[in-house]
Amino acid sequence: PEGEVVVRTLLGRRRTTDRYTEKLNTPVQGTGADGLKMALALLWENRGLLWGAFPVLAVHDEVVLEAPEEGAKEYLETLTALMRRGMEEVLGGAVPVEVEGGIYRDWGATPWEEA
Repeated sequence: PEGEVVVRTLLGRRRTTDRYTEKLNTPVQGTGADGLKMALALLWENRGLLWGAFPVLAVHDEVVLEAPEEGAKEYLETLTALMRRGMEEVLGGAVPVEVEGGIYRDWGATPWEEA
């Protein structure tokens, strides 16, 4: 509709806007942000599973961890499981959640290969 309206994410966060694109994008992008925040909370609660690893960046739908090479695959499996669980909690099982991850020597440019 024309004029100012209140739009919400699936978790109920509100945004008052009169911009058409924000009216359309807020429910989707805001819900994605809710899922990322939930994943970060789960990451904190389960930090014992990621001993030696620590988050260095979280933006949009991405989390970057720095971790020792030993156990890198297990860290990746744990992180992707926590991210999936966080988004599933937000979506309530309404749609399947897919999470992709990778292991890199730097922040995403040089693929890691086991020796």
